[in-house]
Amino acid sequence: NYVAAVGQIVETQVTIRFTKVCYSSIGYGRSTSSNMVVMNDTNGNELTWFGSNADAFNLKQGDTVTIKGKVKSHNEYNGKKQTVLTRCKVLKVAE
Repeated sequence: NYVAAVGQIVETQVTIRFTKVCYSSIGYGRSTSSNMVVMNDTNGNELTWFGSNADAFNLKQGDTVTIKGKVKSHNEYNGKKQTVLTRCKVLKVAE
């Protein structure tokens, strides 16, 4: 299911399922990078985040963290609902 309505701020504990660095051309031979993070909350809901801050690049598969971010949109990928987050911040890393 979707975690919250578009525009809402969400704070939840998630487990990182997948991360991948993505590069985008910004013109004139320059590029920028962001990290795609796919995660599940404690209810099994799937969330995604494309982040370019240090928090996004420090995450790895299997990490359990508490994040806070704004719901950007709702998508479906391979028939599964995804809540897309933006402006996320990692608040706490579980030990």
